[in-house]
Amino acid sequence: IEIQEKADTIIDIFNATVYKKKSGVEFYSTYKGDFLYLNRKEGKILSICWGKNNELLVGYASGKIEILKGNEIEEIFSYVSGVNDIEFDFKNNRLISCGYDGKIKIWNMADIDAEPAIIEAHNNWVYCFSYDPIQSNIISGGADKSIIISKINIEDLKSLIRKNISANMSYKNW
Repeated sequence: IEIQEKADTIIDIFNATVYKKKSGVEFYSTYKGDFLYLNRKEGKILSICWGKNNELLVGYASGKIEILKGNEIEEIFSYVSGVNDIEFDFKNNRLISCGYDGKIKIWNMADIDAEPAIIEAHNNWVYCFSYDPIQSNIISGGADKSIIISKINIEDLKSLIRKNISANMSYKNW
């Protein structure tokens, strides 16, 4: 698959090898699915991936993430600017993204309107990350020239917090 971007953002998913528009994205595919044409004005596409139910997840330079389900579009205003990388955690049904604001955000797709969990480990832009579903870690690289490994398994995080607090917290406190 090769994706090329031009002046305006247009996404074409088609049942052929090449489909071209005057301005927009040329999408090369052997995908045997439905045709989807979107004329979006969000600006440059910085990141793209597939979701659990064949949703197309698109991150834009504007900071917006769009979830494309058939002909429906759900928008998440996630960053002040640039969504540099997107990945989907199939095991836990989570959308993970990073951006120019130095944050990695983890969205629960079952409740996309809820606030995401946020990792703020970098001092500057987060350029990219990779999710390891076996270890439940995210490794990220940023403009601060650091590579950081962050644990995102909830049970592991609870254990780390318990080691550093003196009170015995109840389920309600969590």
